[in-house]
Amino acid sequence: MLFGLECKLATSRLNVVYSYTTIESGVFLALARRRCVVISHYSDHNTVEKRGWTHLRSYLHLNSSAKMSTGEYIYKTNIVDGVPFPHFIDKQRMDELRTFRLRTGDVFIVTYPKSGTAWLQQILKLIKNEGKEDGTKVVDVAPWIEALGHHMGKPIQVKVYDDLPSPRFFTSHTPYHMMPGGQPNTTPAKYIYSARNPKDVAVSFFHHARAWSILGPYHGPWDHFFRMFMDGKMDSGLWFDHVLEWWKHKDDPNVLFLKFEDMKRDLPGAVKQIAEFIGYEVSPEVISSITEQSTFESMKANDACNFSWVPPHVRSKTASKHLRKGVIGDWRNHFTVEQSAELEAVYAEKMKGSGLNFDF
Repeated sequence: MLFGLECKLATSRLNVVYSYTTIESGVFLALARRRCVVISHYSDHNTVEKRGWTHLRSYLHLNSSAKMSTGEYIYKTNIVDGVPFPHFIDKQRMDELRTFRLRTGDVFIVTYPKSGTAWLQQILKLIKNEGKEDGTKVVDVAPWIEALGHHMGKPIQVKVYDDLPSPRFFTSHTPYHMMPGGQPNTTPAKYIYSARNPKDVAVSFFHHARAWSILGPYHGPWDHFFRMFMDGKMDSGLWFDHVLEWWKHKDDPNVLFLKFEDMKRDLPGAVKQIAEFIGYEVSPEVISSITEQSTFESMKANDACNFSWVPPHVRSKTASKHLRKGVIGDWRNHFTVEQSAELEAVYAEKMKGSGLNFDF
């Protein structure tokens, strides 16, 4: 145990290597002589002087109560109340967000990662703007609230969100019982939850983890990633737990439960449903315009949506695009017959009696 971090080391002997890289907004500490575990923290500082362990601990703001899991191929998570989160989200922040004051007009986009998050951000922006694209980045339309800007290398304080005018839009990947502001059925906010079939989620998450440097970057093979996904070791925990907990509240008046696959089949219908849910009246002409600008092809060509502006120390410029395929069934290009059968067996057991079904 080192500063509250659990690191899987290649040797029993700990060889500490100070390796500071003066790239913009990045500090990298390499641990161990062989298979290095890389821990990164993004801040406004470009360089840090080497002043020993005490100063290093203070600089990195490591929470001694958090457990950081790096794994064999460098995928970093903090375990908060039994749920894995990205390493830049810790228990102190989640506890702070639990008391975040919500108000009427607040809208949350909630997803298990890789389930249509940016898609919903774009749709909300266009609904609010009556179909007009104003160039606002989707991450600024509905900021990822629990990340507080750390995932983009620009940390902010929770109080910044207090000052936003209504309506406020937020994004979250949090399980129902851990949502910022408290249990959703006790708040005045509205929640749009998008679920996607777990096979395509796993594949999309695999490419996502390999692309985003801030997550490691993960460099393991698909077989290894599949096992982490099935064991619930990815951000937001086990897919089944996350989706089913929200599904139980699908009939709550402030929850709109959508499925990625349904949106692919009938995007105009989904746009209309979302607009009505959050209290906007939109004409058929505006719905048509929003639909056109929210297709995968349009978003991939739109710099406000395609994440082309993300700096390289946060996301690799040589990796696959953030909006990679956006299709149903890409899992067939990755899953083995055995992996497909394993997931389907767990799916049948977990989903039994829930009434929730997905198209694969």
